[in-house]
Amino acid sequence: MGRYWAVGVCMVAITLIPRFALGNLVEWSFYEGDPHVAAAREAVAAVPDGVVVEAVNHVGPALTSRTTVLLWGPVARDAPWIVADVDRWSFPFGAHELQRQRVDEALRSGYRPVFERDGYIVLNRPS
Repeated sequence: MGRYWAVGVCMVAITLIPRFALGNLVEWSFYEGDPHVAAAREAVAAVPDGVVVEAVNHVGPALTSRTTVLLWGPVARDAPWIVADVDRWSFPFGAHELQRQRVDEALRSGYRPVFERDGYIVLNRPS
């Protein structure tokens, strides 16, 4: 009787896999990765070592081992490099539209785009 019960439980578990998060494991798209994450990696790679950079909150940690990172926010901190994300709201901005405005202000003040993909923009102010 115990053997039948164990087989029954296993069958129920197998049929429930697609209905829960583990169901993603059997889909190829799960292993392809998110294009947004790939763009974030490329944006980080566009920033040279040893510089001061204002970085969007969720990208800053990837830069801390090789640069001096300041939080990119509504107030300019005069860093020569900026890594911004204008597609998704990010702390400490009060509204998503303010992020695009901040990038536009930086472009007007002399920064030039170095990288742009999937909402990520890397800006540099030439010396």
